[in-house]
Amino acid sequence: MGEYVDKKGKKQVIVKGLVGKKSNTPNWARQIFEQVKQHWTENKIDLMLSDVKKGIKALTRKQVTKEDLLVREKLGQDPETGYNKKKGQERSAAKFLGVRYRKRQGEAIEYLLAEPKLTEKNYSFTDNMYEISLKRYRGRLETAVLKILYATGFDAEDIYTALGLKHPTPSVLERKLYGKKTKRVTDEEDLGEDEGVEVAYSFVES
Repeated sequence: MGEYVDKKGKKQVIVKGLVGKKSNTPNWARQIFEQVKQHWTENKIDLMLSDVKKGIKALTRKQVTKEDLLVREKLGQDPETGYNKKKGQERSAAKFLGVRYRKRQGEAIEYLLAEPKLTEKNYSFTDNMYEISLKRYRGRLETAVLKILYATGFDAEDIYTALGLKHPTPSVLERKLYGKKTKRVTDEEDLGEDEGVEVAYSFVES
C-alpha cells in the first residue's frame, strides 16, 4: 500500500496484494481494514490499532451481523468433479456446498467460519451463528491488517494483544509477514562452496 500523485495532482492511495481488499474476506474484516487504511492515509496512526480493538470487542460481544461475517467464495472448479486432488478437499465448503446447491464453476457460495467440534460432522464451515469460531475470525482479521500495522511501526506483541491472539514465534511471524523462504538457485552456485558463493533466498507469498 502506498500513496502517489495522479495526473491532476491529487494524492491517491493504491493497494496491491493485501488480503483486506479481497472479495472473500468477510465484510467485518474488510471494514476494519478500510478504517485502518484511512487512518494511515490521514496520518492518524494512533487510531489504527484502536479500530482493531473495537472490531474484536464487537465480535466477542456478538454485535456483528451474520451478513458481515459471511465468507463468499468463487468456485474455481466444478463441485461435482473437482476438489478431490488434495487431502481434505472433499470436506471443503467449496465441494460440499457447491454440490448441495448445485453450483457451477465460476459461481459463488457463502458460509460462516465454524468451530469444527460444534458442527454435526466436524466441518470447518456452517450456516449457524452459534457454531462460528471467534478464533478463526480473529485469524482472518490478522491476515487483513498485520502487514500494514507492522510496517507502520506497531510492535508485534501489541498487534496480537489487540487481535486477541497468541503471539507467534519469530519464525512464524516472519512467514506471516513475508511468506515462505525458498532457496533460489543461481548460476554462480554451480561453482560450489569453495568459490565462496553465497546462497540467495527469496520470499514467496504463502
